[in-house]
Amino acid sequence: VEPAGASPEKIEELKQKAAKQEQAKRYNEYVKTLVELAEAVPDATDKVDFYMKAADLYATKFSNAAEAVKCYEAVLNLDSENGTAIEFLRQSYEKRRDWEKLIGLMKREASAMPEGGARGAKFLEIAKLATERVKKPELCIDLWNEVVANDPENAEALNALAGLHERQKEWDALAEVLRKQAEITFDPKAKEVVLGKLGTLYGERLNNDEAAVEAWQQLLALNPQDRKAQEALKKKYLT
Repeated sequence: VEPAGASPEKIEELKQKAAKQEQAKRYNEYVKTLVELAEAVPDATDKVDFYMKAADLYATKFSNAAEAVKCYEAVLNLDSENGTAIEFLRQSYEKRRDWEKLIGLMKREASAMPEGGARGAKFLEIAKLATERVKKPELCIDLWNEVVANDPENAEALNALAGLHERQKEWDALAEVLRKQAEITFDPKAKEVVLGKLGTLYGERLNNDEAAVEAWQQLLALNPQDRKAQEALKKKYLT
């Protein structure tokens, strides 16, 4: 539950204090009072105004990026589309190489976009950054899945997911991705490789003979000479 803010008397007192400090150019104290006011007032628009003033002072007058970041983060929690806050935070996170926060910021923007190609492209950019910089499998998988949700035939995303699921030993999820890859791959040689992986995965990891047989049969339809598929099918038929 949001706190109701301070009493009207307390807010009035803070406003008078802020006015005096500003007049006397005591900016060190003024900026702190602005933050106090932002926390005290009940109205979200007023809160944003005070945080924005404080952030601007911290950034321009004191070159204190860390405090400015705190204020702009507070703004974004109240006004998620505030362009000034987004731009300042983006630059700060990049400068500080705070990749997780930068990704969080970009994700927030991308999530506000309507589903489809543009949103898929935005998530692709974020997923690449996360894969390169953060290397947290769960985070990367979520982001690549967003790409596929908006662009189901994105080969780059499917490749990335296949690699991640394999490393995480998430066999069911890997099978799902390989099936999609098999559907969208037109190059016969590449398709053979995917079907071979799928047949092995179903046969050896998931103990799903029916799905394994189906994969090996598809592979043989592409390449009747494939020895591995022949052997695997022979074994499955014998069992």
